[in-house]
Amino acid sequence: VNRFEIRLDPAELGRIDVRLEIDEEGSVTARLTVDRVETLALLQRDARTLERAFEQAGLKAAEGSVDLTLRDPSSQDREGRSSQE
Repeated sequence: VNRFEIRLDPAELGRIDVRLEIDEEGSVTARLTVDRVETLALLQRDARTLERAFEQAGLKAAEGSVDLTLRDPSSQDREGRSSQE
């Protein structure tokens, strides 16, 4: 498993969880889950740029290959409580 971190500047943009899936043919799917509505809006505006970056890296990025979602605050609360127990 390969992992990487993205540091956002300014830090107030929150955390982004990134999951990349690349199949044998080189097709890529990116799933980004963000903490803040403002960050989601910025990423939605620039999703096509990310798809082009995948293509420039030699990957096949179809329209809609970038899935952007807002983290469910209630699931984050459950995760925080379970890790503290």
